Amino acid sequence: MQYEYYRKGFSRIEREVYRAIENGLNKHEPYVSFDQISMEQLNKIVKAIEYDHPELYFWDNRKIQTKMKAGQMALKLDYYWSKAEIEKNAPKIEKGIKAILSKCDINDDSEYERFLSIYSCMARNIKYDFKHADSTDTADMAYAHTILGVFAKQTAVCDGISKAFKMVLERAGIDCIIVQGEKKGASGVSGAHAWNIVYIGDSQTCHVDLTWAVENSSVSGINYDYVGLTDSQIQKDHQMNNLMDVPKCDNAEFDYYVRNKAVIANVDELQKYLQLHANKKPFEINVRLDFSCDIKEMAKKASDYVIKHFVIAGGCVDIKVDSQYREGQNILIMTGR
Repeated sequence: MQYEYYRKGFSRIEREVYRAIENGLNKHEPYVSFDQISMEQLNKIVKAIEYDHPELYFWDNRKIQTKMKAGQMALKLDYYWSKAEIEKNAPKIEKGIKAILSKCDINDDSEYERFLSIYSCMARNIKYDFKHADSTDTADMAYAHTILGVFAKQTAVCDGISKAFKMVLERAGIDCIIVQGEKKGASGVSGAHAWNIVYIGDSQTCHVDLTWAVENSSVSGINYDYVGLTDSQIQKDHQMNNLMDVPKCDNAEFDYYVRNKAVIANVDELQKYLQLHANKKPFEINVRLDFSCDIKEMAKKASDYVIKHFVIAGGCVDIKVDSQYREGQNILIMTGR
């Protein structure tokens, strides 16, 4: 049973409409009728069902077509897949979910560790569907923007990835919701985006952007830039444009960088961190700079500092220092091999 966060925020009549549409979809009905409501209400309900129930991946809700008669509203239900095709897809989806869970430590007593294991596994085993990211073709949409892309082809865009993440987490007993908004790229241009809010521990909520990890991880290294973020932290380069309210995320307890004591408040702290970690060979440094700076310039200064004080001064001239940075969350990565 999927966690119906968005349904909880509706009035009694809206919840009845929500359930009528959901039941109609499960029966693959061509139409579903209910007491007339406003189009604004209907739009919210349609989006709520899509995000509460990613298992209804076969619903093509891009166009909302209705008819009104005698106080009744009839909603036309369009589908990406026929009833027979849905039955054929079911084993693929179940196999895909089990394949992910089989690689994760879902029996850990710590909900955070179960969550992080699933996050890492999906980041490592899913690819972003760049080829169909901007396609409006129905066949492409049926995979790229739904769970079927993730579980049958191991590839999707943010919509499909966040929906699949919700399903897998909830199979492991962790509640999760999908959030709609925009993400600002390196060029400053924003684009439509979807990510998740995850419930961990004693009903604590935090933002998680698995799509970013999918795009920036590899077999050898997982990206944790957007794990456990608060509202203020995620809003540095994400903007929520949700049709409905979402839970507040104001506790940094599950922020990956906070938990790993890798949040740097100023230049002096950065130098101390480098002194502590860069004198080990090999070394790997991954920190978030929580102060205003030109991250590109700071990455170069940090690299120069390490080379001067720990490579040349230590006589380790064979050590190669590589310094990288990721804008948005001001992430500095440095390795010495």
